[in-house]
Amino acid sequence: MRVISGSAKNKSLLVPEKGTRPLTDRIKMSLFDLLQPYLKDAAVLDLFAGSGGFGIESLSRGAKTVAFVDSSEVSTSLILQNLQNTGFELNGTIHLQDAGSFLSGNRESFDIIFLDPPFSLEHEKLVELVTKSGLNLTKEGVLIVRQPHSGAKTPVLTPGGGLEQVYQKRYGKSLVSFYRN
Repeated sequence: MRVISGSAKNKSLLVPEKGTRPLTDRIKMSLFDLLQPYLKDAAVLDLFAGSGGFGIESLSRGAKTVAFVDSSEVSTSLILQNLQNTGFELNGTIHLQDAGSFLSGNRESFDIIFLDPPFSLEHEKLVELVTKSGLNLTKEGVLIVRQPHSGAKTPVLTPGGGLEQVYQKRYGKSLVSFYRN
């Protein structure tokens, strides 16, 4: 794992030995090509952050702040090390808690929210998390959801609450969708 572009380009990132699916360079490149207009000085939320790769890539490309949320002590420790290694420790806040708890207590708004839950999370729970937790997306904000793709049976996430799907692409076993207000 590495940062692929921006001020921390080619810096290595530590990843947990198991239990996460880090974004491949191919997915990262595609996502960030689409996100570039939204990144300058953005407030980013990286839910189910794992190693923090998405948030750190965002900081490297011009985001102002990132809130990293993960329920694993191993992951949050690695995120801190990755922030220090890339020089972004002052731009990131790390929250050791589950996504639902964070969202229910959060009052901050975000320009970009990246939701990359474990593929084992039931689809209905993912929809509930998105629709009932108060994502606090800014008016011009973007929600990105990465979920498993299992052929034609993969349900499309319909978040509601005024969010509309504007993009969707399959990357191997992953389905990535963008939503806007």
